Amino acid sequence: AMGRLIEQREGRGTGHPARMQRYCRTLAEAGAALPAFADQIDCAFVDLLECCAPLHDIGRVGLPGHVLLKGGPLTSEERLVVETHTTTGADILRDVTHATGAGQAFLRMAGDVARHHHERHDGTGYPDGLAGEEIPLAARIVCACDAFAAMTADRPYRSALSVEAALAELERGSATQFDPAVVRVLVAHVRDRQAEHVG
Repeated sequence: AMGRLIEQREGRGTGHPARMQRYCRTLAEAGAALPAFADQIDCAFVDLLECCAPLHDIGRVGLPGHVLLKGGPLTSEERLVVETHTTTGADILRDVTHATGAGQAFLRMAGDVARHHHERHDGTGYPDGLAGEEIPLAARIVCACDAFAAMTADRPYRSALSVEAALAELERGSATQFDPAVVRVLVAHVRDRQAEHVG
């Protein structure tokens, strides 16, 4: 419901929260089968991530309308305002945790995802400048899935990229923006699915 609220406020109507759930679950399940992630991803992790993924942008509900709904490029000041959605989202989820005491594991992961899904693998992201494995795995998965979902969807200011072009962009950003191991899993899985459909 919160994911839909964010989507409606922005007027996107793209089904982004539902796509994020599917992409994150699929990527986590594929990653669980590999040695790099086998000791970090279990069924509980996959289930929690699927539920948390739509909340990654929950902090955007606190952005001023003139920034959130701006059609053109953002100024440097506006970009700084947009970046606050990560800490705002994490604060909202932390407050819910303290107020209710319920769903601790879910809200902890959701808070990690909200705060850290714009961190970059090379440490140049925000809000905390975390790098590599300092970034929670759930946030690294959401980061890659969010980028793929955004690139392959139409936006008012641009048309969707093809799946292959989006995968190429992810590969170009591997080791700088994205976790290389996460990108390898995502790219391999998507290409395997494409090959199945062609075959």
